Amino acid sequence: MTYLVPVACAAILLITFAFAGYPLVAGRGRLAIQSDRGRLGMQLLRKRDQLYAAIKELDFDRSLDKVLEEDYASQRRGLDREAVAVLAQLDQLERRTDGKSSVVWQIERDVAALQRGGVPESSPACPGCGAPSLKEHRFCPECGHRFVSDRTDP
Repeated sequence: MTYLVPVACAAILLITFAFAGYPLVAGRGRLAIQSDRGRLGMQLLRKRDQLYAAIKELDFDRSLDKVLEEDYASQRRGLDREAVAVLAQLDQLERRTDGKSSVVWQIERDVAALQRGGVPESSPACPGCGAPSLKEHRFCPECGHRFVSDRTDP
């Protein structure tokens, strides 16, 4: 009976520490997943832009008769397939639990802002390299260009 009180106190103490420490430990894994998801999203956006540029360049070369029609058709099909795959990956990455992608949410927020007479919240691009960036970024993740903030730092 004398050992039962210290064991019960130790068990209560252990449960208390586990309950208090769990958010600290679980948060790190979530941040790593979000960071990896953001990095993958940026890579997919970069790949999408490269594919769009390649398609535009191929169409331009075709208009100048630099590319044979058979070559154009096969190259265009390949670029289209690759672009569709990248867009599907982006859509899957951005899919929300209720089935709407973050692009749809962004469009709905922008439309609502315009209806209120405000300015839409679109994601900015780097003025140095044109890479997409998040509003929270202080520097471009691609070229390191420093973004000028609208707020005044103390």
